[in-house]
Amino acid sequence: MELLLLIGIAVAAGYWLAGSRYSKPIDESTGKVADSSKKLANNAGGWFSKTFRRRKKPEEEVIEAQVVPTEEATPAAKQSSRRIEE
Repeated sequence: MELLLLIGIAVAAGYWLAGSRYSKPIDESTGKVADSSKKLANNAGGWFSKTFRRRKKPEEEVIEAQVVPTEEATPAAKQSSRRIEE
């Protein structure tokens, strides 16, 4: 019984609000919500990109060159061990 009474009060309040000056067409309400959410998303995206944006590194200069062998590499001379033999 209490549940039916609460539902009846909610229906009556909704009917009264729908006929009052506080009622607005649903298109106006959804348009305002969409605009405010887009504005909030743009502000958050701008802050995120300013805070965490990676700076562009200067491009490295590429120098093309050819390797010209001057002489063949010879192996190093063998040396005796430095350990003290007992």
